[in-house]
Amino acid sequence: MQIRTRLLSGSVMLLMAASLLSACSKNASSETSEATAAPAMVESGTAMVAGNPAHGKQIFTQNCAQCHGASGVEGGVGPSLKSEKSKKDTAATIAWIKNPQAPMPKLYPSPLNEKDVADVAAYVESL
Repeated sequence: MQIRTRLLSGSVMLLMAASLLSACSKNASSETSEATAAPAMVESGTAMVAGNPAHGKQIFTQNCAQCHGASGVEGGVGPSLKSEKSKKDTAATIAWIKNPQAPMPKLYPSPLNEKDVADVAAYVESL
């Protein structure tokens, strides 16, 4: 009887441990996929959409070139954005564009929308 009880309690403990490991594994894989998801992606409805650097360049030319230079690397009133990708990841670049420090003007949420910001970030990261 004692052996049967020990086997039963050991089996229950193994099942509980397996269940916990399975749950941890699922959480770890979802955290990993969230952490490794392309940061240049923005949510549009329920789909994730990547930033478009070509469109970002057009927006940059209209709104940013006056301070950062025509290609973004000349600098001027604003700093050169060359190699900005090595200084900030895409999420940080998007956050900066949305909430810049003075003297950079705040252009989000108007005239730039969420997609425009992602596009400009994609362009800036290409410099």
